[in-house]
Amino acid sequence: MKRFLIFMLMLTAGGLVFADIVTLDTAIREIAASLRGQIAKDSVIVVSNIESEYPKLSQHIIDSLTTELTRDGVFHAVERDEKTRDMLARELQFQESGFVPEDMQKRIGREMGADYVILGNIALAGDVYHLTVRATHVESGRRVQPPVKEIKKSDRSLTRFLPVDNSWKEKNVYFGGRGGAVMNIFDLGDANSSYQDGKAESQISFNGAGQFTWQATGWASIQAEFIFFTSEMKWSYEKDWQTVTMSDIVAPLLFKPTFWVGERFLVSPFIGAYLKFAWGSYEWERVYDDGTISRSGDKKDIFFEAFGGVLVGLAMGMKAGPGIVFLDARYFFDGGRSRLASGTDGELLYHQTVEKKSSIYRMHNVMLSIGYMFGF
Repeated sequence: MKRFLIFMLMLTAGGLVFADIVTLDTAIREIAASLRGQIAKDSVIVVSNIESEYPKLSQHIIDSLTTELTRDGVFHAVERDEKTRDMLARELQFQESGFVPEDMQKRIGREMGADYVILGNIALAGDVYHLTVRATHVESGRRVQPPVKEIKKSDRSLTRFLPVDNSWKEKNVYFGGRGGAVMNIFDLGDANSSYQDGKAESQISFNGAGQFTWQATGWASIQAEFIFFTSEMKWSYEKDWQTVTMSDIVAPLLFKPTFWVGERFLVSPFIGAYLKFAWGSYEWERVYDDGTISRSGDKKDIFFEAFGGVLVGLAMGMKAGPGIVFLDARYFFDGGRSRLASGTDGELLYHQTVEKKSSIYRMHNVMLSIGYMFGF
């Protein structure tokens, strides 16, 4: 029971802490409602200034608050904006130029005097903006103070009036990581003729990678990577099957143009060369006519090779928090052929001999990854 009461007290306290945090539009409506209850009906008002670091935000609050206070005819607003007053002055000069009949001309000195001048400010404090508004009676100096309103920093009705932060795409260096799936493509077309009738099944595996990008110009960059993944091929022929498991470390160097789309997106096609280090092992199984099974036992290491290749791909990113989340799709064209067996006693696709050790396969990769990177 005691724990329950403590939980309820904490929940209530949390509700009190966040209860006054509203959107900017709600804050303006509530401030206008408070002023209606404290200022005499038919008063003439002027929303003179709302101070902030951002002129567009200040002007939006001035315009919105003026609209809320006058929309039902309770108050009358007068204009004090300099640009508007200059326009009115030019109109009066035009009317006095002779183009407007004298009985229709307006005269200087007939503007309404304001009963209340409304001022305020909006400033960021921690994770919330504080909007403070006050109305002062011109003759008596009496001050009317609606409650201070707290607005969440991320409120979209407020942030749309702030300058766009493009610093995320103006960095010189980006670090990131990604992970995803790999489709391995095998080809036995150059294997010994006795093995070409077998079927090589491609398997999907997973990859992880780290990347470093140097933004050389506003659109061109060079990217170095370190990729690790494993792949498995299953070869079957009649009642025999064999699996070859391979691990790869790939070190690409890419030329990666970057094109910014709007304020939040980027598209980066790329092309590059890579060096691949591959090693693997195999095991086989034979099923006899009587149903018995013969296995090779433990997996055996069969090769370690290094070769190069080229790759092409496309990355698409979106601003997310302090960094960029991106989707990366690419195709690897291996320039070398990875041998499935090496040495004079290697076995491949069932009892490979010295004469048949030249059986090889070629592997390409299709890779799809999702990642995140930061700029520095």
